[in-house]
Amino acid sequence: MSPETISLTLSMRAKCISCGVENIFPTVVTIPVNLDRPLLVPAGDVIADGSDRCPVCNGEVRTMGGLFQFRNGQLEHERDMVQLRREWHIMFTSCTINSQEYGSNNEHMVSRVNFIIKPGDDFFDEHRRSISCTVCQAYGENYTFETSPLEVENPPELVRKINYSEFQFSVERYFRSVLGNNGGGFRLNNAHDIAMRNMTFDIEGLAVIHAAESGSAAW
Repeated sequence: MSPETISLTLSMRAKCISCGVENIFPTVVTIPVNLDRPLLVPAGDVIADGSDRCPVCNGEVRTMGGLFQFRNGQLEHERDMVQLRREWHIMFTSCTINSQEYGSNNEHMVSRVNFIIKPGDDFFDEHRRSISCTVCQAYGENYTFETSPLEVENPPELVRKINYSEFQFSVERYFRSVLGNNGGGFRLNNAHDIAMRNMTFDIEGLAVIHAAESGSAAW
């Protein structure tokens, strides 16, 4: 072994190729000394030297992959591929408020939220996409910006791919953070009349949501 590398034993989710049972097994990996970046362990490798067998049928097990974050050679945290495949990572980039282009009128304030989204296991940004969604808020007698309900569009590109409830919550939180009482873009203190039109705020925000449940007919 090179003096510039060390061997570590990591806990890795694995699957039996005979009966399909999943379990956690030790996996030996060789890494550079003082590794200071994520380490991607691909799926499909045979666990260790084959001495670890399936507890059900004694069959051969193979890794399901994982992402291990190292800092100065020390393991900080780990995520298995199964978990990552259930996630979508969102980076909000900007918000255009009260846009007549998108349909704002005397009854509704329509805004546009722009964001970048990608699956959690897309480490190389191959499926990174820039998408927008509309946010609609109806005016009314008891209208307040911070508490009145929001209607959040589910972009067609994401239908049946994401958990819409979590997406809606994340968009609402970002949108209200931009313009709410504690907003970073423009402060509205329970505004009943919004005079501004087509104002764009380049403010970033992050969110992690889950993928749609398999077989779900919802979103």
